[in-house]
Amino acid sequence: MRDISIVTNQLTTNAALETWFIQNIILQELPFGLEWEAASASDKVVIYLELGELNRETIDSLRSRNNKVVLCQMGDEFLKKYNRDVYLSCDLILRNYYFPEIFDDEELRARTLWIPNGFKSGVGPRNPATLRPALQRRFLACFLGWLDNAGSSGNERALFRDAAQNCRQDLLLQPTAYFGQGFNVGLYSATMEYAIFSPCPAGNSPETIRLYDALELGCIPISLKHEFLLSGNALDKPPFPLLDSWDELPTLLAKYRQAMATDPDSLARLQLECIAWWELRKKTVSTHVANLLMALRRA
Repeated sequence: MRDISIVTNQLTTNAALETWFIQNIILQELPFGLEWEAASASDKVVIYLELGELNRETIDSLRSRNNKVVLCQMGDEFLKKYNRDVYLSCDLILRNYYFPEIFDDEELRARTLWIPNGFKSGVGPRNPATLRPALQRRFLACFLGWLDNAGSSGNERALFRDAAQNCRQDLLLQPTAYFGQGFNVGLYSATMEYAIFSPCPAGNSPETIRLYDALELGCIPISLKHEFLLSGNALDKPPFPLLDSWDELPTLLAKYRQAMATDPDSLARLQLECIAWWELRKKTVSTHVANLLMALRRA
């Protein structure tokens, strides 16, 4: 049976926000091997983990030494780093950011598996049993982050910002000056865990890491109806609220505010459903990846 290892580079390990999630949930707790490991790998299953541009030479070199090559591609929010020819030269592709043109491609879909971005390292991992229950949370909803991202997908940040102004006391709004500025991971996490709901407008992509932060912290996300949320190849219709427009947010939060007074258990049940769904989703993806890697180890 082939051994299995990860080959990555210093840029990827330094810049990726979700390193813990990728290493421990997706890639079976394997240690990261940096770029100098690639030259000596032979007769293995080698996972090439890349946040930047794909290096065809690395893949060709690994294949020349009878390795099974698994490409784990991160950070391709705009489909600019995708290379179909490179994908076809790999035995398995794991990638976040869902694009139908990849997952509907007949030649690619048998060897390509969508994986979630996962939460930011330090936000989790959290034990679901110790998360603050919904009815013990101080805020109905909160958003902490960059609102003035002019490049957000579908101009969602601006549309969300306009809707948020009408939410009044139902939404704690804490804008930051730029991406990743204003709150360290500890304060961000602690504040999020005081909120029942967490609106998750798109950043550069609809598939924002904020969604996974919210899920890991036991918040109930609120999102627009994006393809990766609805597709059976990705999150496949999660249990949290999905809107047609951010204009619906004030009315939705007002409804939940009323539910706090008349049927608080409904919010408690929804939170528990989201927590259980996320735990199952992580296990399902992890098991699927493990099975695919085992098949390559035996090949």
